[in-house]
Order: sequence, then C-alpha cells, then structure tokens
Amino acid sequence: MTYVGSLVTKATLPGDYDSQLRKIIFDMESVGVRHNDIIYPCSAKPGKHKVMVQNGRLSLIDFGWATIDGQVPCNVSKRFFTRGWKPCPDSKILEVLKLISAQADPLHTAETNKTLNNKPPTDELHLILLWTPSRCQQAYTEALNTFNVVAVRSHQGYATTTEKIEYMNAFYESTRQHKDVNDVRGSIEHVVIFAKISSMEYGGCAGGASARGLKTCPPTNPFKNRVRDKHSGCVIHATDGVFETRANMRVLEYEYEHYNALHRPQWESLTHMFDHLKVINLSYVVSRNHEDYTKKNYLQSTKHPDVDFMVTDYNATIAALGALPSGLHATELGGHRVQHNVLIGGKSVHVDVRYVGDHYVDPNWMRDILRNRVARNGIFVMEAEDYFYSLLYHALIQKPQFGSDYKFRLMEMTSNSTAKSRLGGSRRDQCELLLGFMNDRGYISSKPDDPTVGFFPCGKTM
Repeated sequence: MTYVGSLVTKATLPGDYDSQLRKIIFDMESVGVRHNDIIYPCSAKPGKHKVMVQNGRLSLIDFGWATIDGQVPCNVSKRFFTRGWKPCPDSKILEVLKLISAQADPLHTAETNKTLNNKPPTDELHLILLWTPSRCQQAYTEALNTFNVVAVRSHQGYATTTEKIEYMNAFYESTRQHKDVNDVRGSIEHVVIFAKISSMEYGGCAGGASARGLKTCPPTNPFKNRVRDKHSGCVIHATDGVFETRANMRVLEYEYEHYNALHRPQWESLTHMFDHLKVINLSYVVSRNHEDYTKKNYLQSTKHPDVDFMVTDYNATIAALGALPSGLHATELGGHRVQHNVLIGGKSVHVDVRYVGDHYVDPNWMRDILRNRVARNGIFVMEAEDYFYSLLYHALIQKPQFGSDYKFRLMEMTSNSTAKSRLGGSRRDQCELLLGFMNDRGYISSKPDDPTVGFFPCGKTM
C-alpha cells in the first residue's frame, strides 16, 4: 500500500486543486472507472471525503464502492449497492473543495506570516516568467535590480498547439475561468526567474489579484503590473502567493524544495571568492587585468569592476560563483553571451566566463592555458607566454583596430627586441608575430560563438 498523505483540509488545500482533481476524474473516466463515494453525504456542503494530500499532490482513496463501466463493483460484491444508497457523482467533490478554498486561511499572505503563532518573517519563493524574452530585456534587468534572485532558467516552448493549451490551462487553472489559454504564452522558449521575498515585504494588491479578493500581495504583484504598463510587448507572469508558486512549478516540472533551498552567495571580497574557487578545485584562469585585483579598495575605487575568466566547466563555474546572466542571451538561456553579475563586496560585479568550446580562442589553446596556469597572490593566472600572446590575440584579432593602449601594454610585457619591433610595425608585422607563436603550437584563429566579440583574423581560421 502506498502512503499518499492525509485528508485534505482548508489549511493544506493546494492552489491548483481544481486542475488536479479534474485530471484524476478524467483519467478514471477514460478507463470507465467511477469512484461513486468521494464525498458523503452527497452534497455541495463540506462533509466526509476521500481526498488525500501529500506535498501539494492530491490523491483519491477507498474505491470500495467504485464501478467499472457502471456495472461491476470494484469490491466484487454480489450486491450492486447497499439498499437505499445511491452513487454520488465524482464531480461533486469539485463544488465541495471550492467552498473549502473560499474558507481557507490566506497562508500565502503577509498578515498570516506575521501573526501565525508569532513566527518570525520568512523568505518565500516566487516566480517571474517572461513569456516573450526578446521584448523583456529591460524588465529582466529591473527584476535583477529589484529582487533577491537565486536562479534563472530557460524553459522550452511547447511543441504543438494542443500541448501548449493543455499546459497553459493547467498553469492558469485558478484564473482562466474555464477558457482555453491560447496565445503567445508557452509558444516559444521563455525565461523563469526564481526570487526569494520576505513575508514582511507584502503590501497591497492590484490587477487580477485584487479582483480575486487577495488583500495582501508580494512585491512581484506591483512589479508585473508596472512592467505591463511600461514595456509594450513584454508578456509577463508573476506569482501572488506561495500556493501559486507551487502550482506553477508543478506544471513547469521544477522541484519546489530544490529551488526554495537555493541561496545566492555574496562574497565579502575578491579574495574571499578566489579562496572558495581554490577550495573546490575549480579549473579556471583570470585572463587579464588580474594585477588590479590586489590594489587596495579595487572594487570601491573602480567604477565598473570586472573579472574575465577562462574555464573548463562553464556550468560548474556559474554555480560556484552564484553568477546570474546579465541579459537574456546568455549561454544557459539558449544564447551565446557569457556576461554575468556576481555579488562581491556589496557590489554587482561584471564577470565574463569564457569556456573551452565557445571558440573565444582555439579550444586547444584554451586547454593549454588552463593546463599551464600559475598562482599569483591566490589567483590562478596565465603563465607569461600565454598571457602575452592571448592579449596580442585579443587586441589584434578581436578588435577592429590595434589600440595604442594594448600596444603600450604589450611593449611593457616583453624584453624581446624582435617582438617590440613587430609590435611597433604594421598590422602585417603584428600578425607575423602572433602567427609565429600560433603556428608553432598548431593553434588556429577561431570565430567566437559570442556575436559581441569581434573577429578580424590574420590568417587561417577554423
């Protein structure tokens, strides 16, 4: 026998109870089964019932009076039904649970969280969905600046109209009023933002939440209404309570407990962050400007601090840093951008995470760079030759013009007179210097997957 929880009550009734029960009843009817005894007495008023709940999932129990195709009792009784007893339509339970739902305590509201058993304020998990990402970049940036975002995920659009309507109907079950949801929502790849919100941040409700009778709402409510007013074309959804968050996540097939347990790291300093990367033995190098990181108050004195990484494992690095995509074209969201934000010393620091296979440079060269790395002041950096030629490659191949600042920097990095002469010469001279190094090691100029990185090759390319 499988444990399916306890009898559902007004305190444990999930927000998507209607869609769950309709699905159960539909599945039974599809094979000719009727329960006949879900609610007793057979009335729309709350009474005894056979609906169980465990972790927000509903189940039916006690099929002793169930029938198959309206004839054979599942308990194999010789008598069809007890004298004077009549089967109760399975759908009647929906009317009963609707009444229970109307009486339910608002467990997702701020007042409850503040007063229930004098418990302290808690962090709640909420969702923000951007159904049309290409029109929502500004809204995404505002969400990052407004909320404690712990994760951002890309979710595929549904393959067919039938599948999309099925899932969107389930997603909006509590608000769609039995109408099919058949528009852009769910049609294309969309972005899911997971945010932690304190129960003390609740305020007034607007829009549909107010119309549904909610008295208090999380700040996701005014945020989505503001986005709808300001950003034409950005189709947005945001949850108004934890019940809705759980219901939405079940449809999207995300595990609530997993995301609710996430906490985005906030590094005290660059040293704190790099010490952590050393402890977990992450394969990385800082590709340039690492000399600046040892300067006193670098983060505070620099208007736009940044860190440029080359790594073996992109996803492991993003997770270790607690990095969030700066925009909606990030690699993990289906694009090719590698720009992220990391919280360091109370600031949002720009971080680029280049990885083996993104063709920022020849993948074999990046592997060698990582293999040959050296430690400087607790930070893994490139060894001298890789550093010199990777900077030359960046200035010559990835920039439309060889800037004087790069030329000056490279001149300082070498004592070789021939190298200095070629650096001070024509583009052809500079290309010969770079290609001499690359050809000796079998490296080839590689067009980056990231379209924001320039590509002005000297010779043979991938």
